[in-house]
Amino acid sequence: KQRLLELADQIAFEQRGKYVGKKVEVLTENRKGGHTDRFFDVSIPEGDIKPNELVEVTIVENSSKGLVGI
Repeated sequence: KQRLLELADQIAFEQRGKYVGKKVEVLTENRKGGHTDRFFDVSIPEGDIKPNELVEVTIVENSSKGLVGI
């Protein structure tokens, strides 16, 4: 069971990695981020964003917790 969870995490990390360097639309959920159209979590550490808005960000990092956009 643990091996399956590790494999799922690895595959998800690889899929998210394809977005690094690309511009994507994010539906914001709060002031710190939201989700892509493929439901990947995106943190947006800088900027003053409002919930429930579509914003375009450039993905600059892929971490174990999700993507980071600016």
